[in-house]
Amino acid sequence: MKKKSLGRSHRSLRTLLILWFLLLSIAPLSFMTWYSLNKFEVAINEEIEQKTKFNQIEIINRFESFYNELGAKLNRHLSDNSLLFYLTRSDTESLLNLTKKWILQDNINKVSLYDQDGKLLLSSYRSRDNTINEIVNEDREPVFISPEFMESLGDKKISFVVDIKQNQNLEFVVFSKVFSPQKKVAGYLQETLLVKGGVLSEISKAMGGAKIIIHKPGLENRLVSDRSLYKINIDKWKDDKVDILLKSEEYTFTRFKLRWGDDWVYAFLGLSKKSYEQVLKNVLTSFMTVLAGIVFILVVLAFLISVILLKPLKTLLHTLRNNDPGEKLIELPIETSTELGLLTESFNQMFKRIYSAQKQMKKNIVNLEGVNTEIKDTQTMLVHNEKMASLGQLVAGVAHELNNPIGFIHSNMGHLREYANALVNIIEEGAASPKVMTELKDKHDYDFIVKDLPKLIQSCEDGAQRTRDIVLGLRNFSRIEEAKLKEVDITEGIERTLDLLKGELKSKVTVKKVFAKAPLINCYPSQLNQVFMNIIVNAIHAIPDRGELLIKTQIVNKKNIEITFKDSGQGIDEKTKEKIFDPFFTTKDIGKGTGLGLSISYGIIQKHNGDIKVNSKLGEGTEFIVTLPIAGPENDDAKES
Repeated sequence: MKKKSLGRSHRSLRTLLILWFLLLSIAPLSFMTWYSLNKFEVAINEEIEQKTKFNQIEIINRFESFYNELGAKLNRHLSDNSLLFYLTRSDTESLLNLTKKWILQDNINKVSLYDQDGKLLLSSYRSRDNTINEIVNEDREPVFISPEFMESLGDKKISFVVDIKQNQNLEFVVFSKVFSPQKKVAGYLQETLLVKGGVLSEISKAMGGAKIIIHKPGLENRLVSDRSLYKINIDKWKDDKVDILLKSEEYTFTRFKLRWGDDWVYAFLGLSKKSYEQVLKNVLTSFMTVLAGIVFILVVLAFLISVILLKPLKTLLHTLRNNDPGEKLIELPIETSTELGLLTESFNQMFKRIYSAQKQMKKNIVNLEGVNTEIKDTQTMLVHNEKMASLGQLVAGVAHELNNPIGFIHSNMGHLREYANALVNIIEEGAASPKVMTELKDKHDYDFIVKDLPKLIQSCEDGAQRTRDIVLGLRNFSRIEEAKLKEVDITEGIERTLDLLKGELKSKVTVKKVFAKAPLINCYPSQLNQVFMNIIVNAIHAIPDRGELLIKTQIVNKKNIEITFKDSGQGIDEKTKEKIFDPFFTTKDIGKGTGLGLSISYGIIQKHNGDIKVNSKLGEGTEFIVTLPIAGPENDDAKES
């Protein structure tokens, strides 16, 4: 049994040595292979991108040539004096001959003429069999230029429009006013150049087989391309780069705009990755072949080295596996003066230390068991005390938060009762006589009641909502926060907070507001309102008799909004200022504060990627400066929960 165990141990150690040798040898090679392949793939992507840019320029140049060509033809036709001559005399036959001549000479697909009222006079066009046909609008229902197009034309002399027809052809249209010598509009000339899919195929061949798609948004799924791309639902392409599979070949399509005068279309240029991927496959195969050969050589070398090295270790391994240095003192025989002998001597010294440490540890375990029992009892007591203290702090904080809105509602109820009694008195006693009603209105200050009553009701509703929010917040204390980021006017949050605290402010604090015009900021509104509430309440408590609170907002560096709260209270010393944001730190009497208000406020501002600072001196008041980014916190709602 011992021989079998020794053999298994020897084989395990040999296997472990081989694995470590291979790991230390193959890992750098694998990394080099991976790094080289990634670099090669990056180079391929850069090559595709450069080729795409070059082809884009080529397509833009082709379309500019169409634009310049059609514009030059139009200018040449407009300068033909016979056009104005025949147009002013409505000589349809001569105009037909003129337009047919233009189509034949200048290779235009269609020419249409309209009179000065925008009514179609005639059209000459080239049919599929290359014959010239005509349409004269004398015996038909009149056709006019659409009012929308005429409105878009406005004061412009020429307008260029691009369209895609149902037959998958690209239609370039140039529309121009024809002016008389007196600079008045005598009519309109429209010329059309038709670019078929075959032209795109020729451009594609010139660019090495790149796929070209021309698409105009809003025309359902109409596009111009070769026939292999007609069935592609291009309206679903939302990105500027799209990878699609065409006949088992992957193409990368890049979207860019093609301008045609005042109009434009989308052009999609697709390049195949097949040739590049084949090169990458060949390189990968070469790398893997070389790597496999190196691994084979390393395995053989590792096996030979392990056999030679592990043979002297059999005795040492046998002793280690069959003896426990903690139970008795072990001393291994030193059979060689090589590094293995030094290793054996080091093991002997280690066994002595292990044996001594084991004896001492057994003694310490007995002592530790008694100490551990005492620690557990003490820990249980401390946890209980901490829970009770935290509960007391929480209850005090919630009571403080609820006291403000409830007290405010209560103070408003007296005014509401007074207003209600006055209104009832006016209605009951003044119903009989308008004069009496007028006297009663003056007596009870009816106009002031009408003006102040909605404010009192709104304030009570805000206080009730605040109370409801506090109760809901307490109920949801252990649940994930459900607040969402939204854009709000920060000054509205400050105003609402001041409304809730109006009862406490009215008796002792004059609020001065200096609000700069600021954009909406992205934030958690309810949380920021809690920060404003905590700071303003602290300011009220810091003012002993009567004082002033300045609230100021300003934009800083066009990226942040800065809110300043400066009171004329007693101020705080430097030692207290250093601890003001620490949890559970408070200068108030026991039971009047939890010490969590400013700590929570600090956490909320940090959550918004903002900052909160305090400046104060004894006897000179305190200033809180809150800085918030206008763009809001970078983390999304999921991370903020």
